[in-house]
Amino acid sequence: FTTWLIDIVHAVFSLPYGQSFIVVNFSLFFFCGVVLYFTSRASGQSVKAAGLSVPLFYSSFTILFAFFASIYTYDEPLQYLLIFFSLLFLEKRQIWLSLAALTGAALARETSLILLPALFFFVLPFQYKKWKKVLLCLVPVAGFVLFETIFMTSVGIAPEQTEYLATSRFQHFFSNFETVQYGVESIVSIVLALGLPFLFLLVSRMSAG
Repeated sequence: FTTWLIDIVHAVFSLPYGQSFIVVNFSLFFFCGVVLYFTSRASGQSVKAAGLSVPLFYSSFTILFAFFASIYTYDEPLQYLLIFFSLLFLEKRQIWLSLAALTGAALARETSLILLPALFFFVLPFQYKKWKKVLLCLVPVAGFVLFETIFMTSVGIAPEQTEYLATSRFQHFFSNFETVQYGVESIVSIVLALGLPFLFLLVSRMSAG
């Protein structure tokens, strides 16, 4: 989806692809901050806490080093934006809009589906039977698979993409640990990305307790 947005900006404004890339991605990152603020406020946070969440997001490891060699932690800002929308809609008890946003996030980057177990706990307060809550959490998976199948079939790349997924796609993960240096960098990156949020959650729990 981001590639399509870059193509549109390139065609409409006659900008080189490099500049179109910058315009699209940094615009999406800007809106990420806006939606994150309102999501934080909707969850009951104070104005000060919601405002603080924005610079903390922008200074997080995967954002701050997104486009710098040789880190390249680049994740789709569209993915972040749609995930924040999904959380915002959840806070407002608009479950179907939340599921639609999370489906869009999965289409932007399939790693969004990792959030599905957490989504189940978000929908626990809803007045649904447990089996229906499980089915609701599977909606993004169904939407992702359906769209990908229709798209790949329509453009005639389904067999090639299936073979790529089966033989190569998930092998890229092991490239992060193919040498000692890569392995150390990968582990440190995970710690930097998850350590600070975990610390905040731990301090928050201890303060609440």
